Amino acid sequence: MPEPAVSVTSLRAPNNARKEFEKGEEEMHNSHLELATKHLEKAVAEYDKYAVAWSELGRIYSVRHQIENARQAFTEAITADPQYIPPYLGLASLELQVGQYESALQSAGKALELRPGLVFANFIQGVANFKLNRLEAAEKSARDAENGLHQNIPQVHLLLADIFLQKQDYSNATEQMRAYLKEAPQGEFAGETKQRLEQIEKSAAEIRGTPVRSK
Repeated sequence: MPEPAVSVTSLRAPNNARKEFEKGEEEMHNSHLELATKHLEKAVAEYDKYAVAWSELGRIYSVRHQIENARQAFTEAITADPQYIPPYLGLASLELQVGQYESALQSAGKALELRPGLVFANFIQGVANFKLNRLEAAEKSARDAENGLHQNIPQVHLLLADIFLQKQDYSNATEQMRAYLKEAPQGEFAGETKQRLEQIEKSAAEIRGTPVRSK
């Protein structure tokens, strides 16, 4: 996710709430999610407009697959500070995860209203539109993401590859697969992408009647 914007309401958090938040952040850093949850819950109990704490709670609940708790936490963060961007992105990711693609589009769209060109929001909209089989809209959002600083989201190239495969545009699809492998040679999807690329190239060679050498 991009660097979060500052939440004005969170800056007004009282000392007790701030201390609990800091403890929660420390436990998150150490991957102690249960302890982190307890501290963050205390922080928002002390100060219910603590948008940053609500947003971090949402992230933890999402990781722990507590979907409704995560949704509520992100919603509380947005209510506390409608100008704070991370909970919109967290909510959009959650909605994408559970297959609520129209809702994901809307939540990512609200983030884009606050910060046009936000790469992660464009990526989410691209995925959601692709899942809804809106290929032109998906390509536009994915291209917008690709044209931004997307180093942390090399998967944008795989999204574009899938879009082009749906359009039977194999040349652009393979170009995007190569772009992913260049940016993330050890990435999570590198092995799978190499196999798909080889299969497409093999099929293209067979269509042209070019013999394919076994490796």
